[in-house]
Amino acid sequence: MMTFALRDGELMHVDEVANGLGCGCLCPSCGEALIAKQGTKSAHHFAHKGGGDCKGGLETALHLAAKAILCKEMSMRLPELTVTEDAADSLDRIHKASRSIASKMVLFDEVIHEVRLSGVVPDILAKKDGRTLLIEIAVHHFVDEIKLGRLREMNVACVEVDLSGMIDGWTWDSLRAALVEGGESKVWIYNPRELDLRAAARLDAENKARQKDQTYHRQRAQIVGFEEAAAKLDEMMASGKFERYRSITEAEGPSHPEWISAAKMLALSWDQLPDHINIPVHGEMGFLVDRRVWQAGLCSWIRKCPNKSFSMKSAVKWCLASFGYQREFAVLQKNNLLLSGEQRANLPWASRAVSLYLRALSDKGRLRAVHRIFDSRYEIVLRK
Repeated sequence: MMTFALRDGELMHVDEVANGLGCGCLCPSCGEALIAKQGTKSAHHFAHKGGGDCKGGLETALHLAAKAILCKEMSMRLPELTVTEDAADSLDRIHKASRSIASKMVLFDEVIHEVRLSGVVPDILAKKDGRTLLIEIAVHHFVDEIKLGRLREMNVACVEVDLSGMIDGWTWDSLRAALVEGGESKVWIYNPRELDLRAAARLDAENKARQKDQTYHRQRAQIVGFEEAAAKLDEMMASGKFERYRSITEAEGPSHPEWISAAKMLALSWDQLPDHINIPVHGEMGFLVDRRVWQAGLCSWIRKCPNKSFSMKSAVKWCLASFGYQREFAVLQKNNLLLSGEQRANLPWASRAVSLYLRALSDKGRLRAVHRIFDSRYEIVLRK
């Protein structure tokens, strides 16, 4: 219901005017004459003389009232401005830092409305100590990208006040509280100080990352053999040794005894496999055989398992004993949190590969994970 209307250019509440058509009020949006309805059966409100329903009246009245209050009060609590930047350390871990400008109450030197400023018509233009602040009142229509771009070009600060939650009912006091004293409904659309804030926050984040790198360096230096093993891993990644090694194991795979045995039991073909075999997992280069060999072998072991469940440790133990694995990166496996994301992704780690493969089988509904305190177990759903 519309409770505010214009009379002689001034916004009036329905209880401030005479009842009926004699109120002398007009719709703030369409300009049609209004009837003040101050009966006892429903809340007091204005109705259009012609019986129509002007959807813009509520929004326009709220918009006009907000501008009138700001022009009268000449003050506003500006919202806080907080920016956050991040920086990655040498291990690809992200460190965040924030800088802020605190919320504060400002008493303006001048407040005017509907002033054209370099092609932009803000709702309110306020000035303080020679600086300009634009204030946008948003009910249904908020600042768009085009207007935001112009504000950035002008390098003029702008605050938007969201009054959409008050469209269904407000009073002069509640609207004044939201506009002048409140901070929850306000947001910085543009603030010239934001670039400097972001630069400072980015520098803080980079300092955090640099300090963490120094900590990593000290920790790695205290671990015997870590740096040598990490250097070898980097060399293998850079030289393409992993790719050549993969080609060799793939060529040898069809003749591996475990593959022949598993393929016979599970009726497998090297080039046409079910979707639960030949699944890429991190750490798989730790095995001395192609992934199809050890995954098919593990599936055949699961099929022959005498019980309805097995422990993850027993599966890992069987795979390591059956296929052979690289042992030279044990120091990196033990201290993998000191490796970069790329190093961890390429780290040969057979036991980790088995655990991830069991998880993949669980995701595909062939196993059911049963977590225990000391060792995870898997119930067998499909042995095939």
